[in-house]
Amino acid sequence: MAMNNPWLSIPAEEYEMHMAHPDVLQSQFLEEVFADGIRLSAPRSIALLGCATGNGLQHVDAEKVTRVTAVDLNLAYLAVARDRCAHRLPQLEFVESDILDCDFADGAFDLIHCALLLEYVDPVAALPKIARWMAPDGVLVIVLQLASPNAQPVSETGCESLKLLEPVMTLHEPDAIGMIAGESGLVESHREVRTLALDKRFYVGYFLRISS
Repeated sequence: MAMNNPWLSIPAEEYEMHMAHPDVLQSQFLEEVFADGIRLSAPRSIALLGCATGNGLQHVDAEKVTRVTAVDLNLAYLAVARDRCAHRLPQLEFVESDILDCDFADGAFDLIHCALLLEYVDPVAALPKIARWMAPDGVLVIVLQLASPNAQPVSETGCESLKLLEPVMTLHEPDAIGMIAGESGLVESHREVRTLALDKRFYVGYFLRISS
């Protein structure tokens, strides 16, 4: 894990303030997408990749889900998520790692949630790993930030540490990600584009691993 990764320099409080800001509204959006993924896939096992401070984990039903794995490279973010959720979800495990440095068993997860992560890791390296972790008939939800002519990549919210992300953020076209996913054995079943504050646009794609 690179110690100079800018995500390690963004305090949890500032990250949450930025994501929930009225000119951003991404916390609310991402929570809704995660809740929809759970509702549609009815998973027994979930991986939340790039979990940050655990937004959305409140929608996991402790009686229906036997395994929840939250991955992030920022240990401070994981600590916040643990404080908020571990008492309600005893099956919740935390993994401090870059997604490219960790590994799980083949077919480990029914639902994998990958929101605003591929902007910061190489999708050619990440997606084959993620596909392998999916159970037969598993679901992968990908959220991408799209290029928006009227919006900056990182909105101005007064949270200056978030500006550290601009030099390392790469925005991808959904079709390019879909091609990599297809080469990894996944099929896109549904997609939508959502427009949030300041005309910033986001792609939400649902991918299936079809059992042979």
